[in-house]
Amino acid sequence: MGVPEASAQLSPTHAALEMTGYFSGIHDVHSRGEFDYLDVGVDLSMPDAPPSFRGVSGGGLWRVSIKRTKTGEFSWDHSDISLEGVAFYESGAAEGRRIVRCHGRRTIYRAMPPQTPVG
Repeated sequence: MGVPEASAQLSPTHAALEMTGYFSGIHDVHSRGEFDYLDVGVDLSMPDAPPSFRGVSGGGLWRVSIKRTKTGEFSWDHSDISLEGVAFYESGAAEGRRIVRCHGRRTIYRAMPPQTPVG
């Protein structure tokens, strides 16, 4: 999920932003020190794929369960969602593809302050 600059309409006094969700898979998983990373593969030839994901930094990488109905339509289970990553970098385009790199769950949850129970 994010707001790519390529789909924004900007003027000195106004910004029209479009929050967009993209479906993709994890291309690679790796870690360095205390940080874990998820690389999301993007096929730039897909319809509506922006030429750049600049502006998506800070956007969530969510895991959702997608199912195909008997009529061929796709649906997803709204009760089965989890935050898996947060986007922060995109690679250059190569052979019609690019990578959007995300910090993974371990990095995200380690950075969060401890929660105090309410009540």
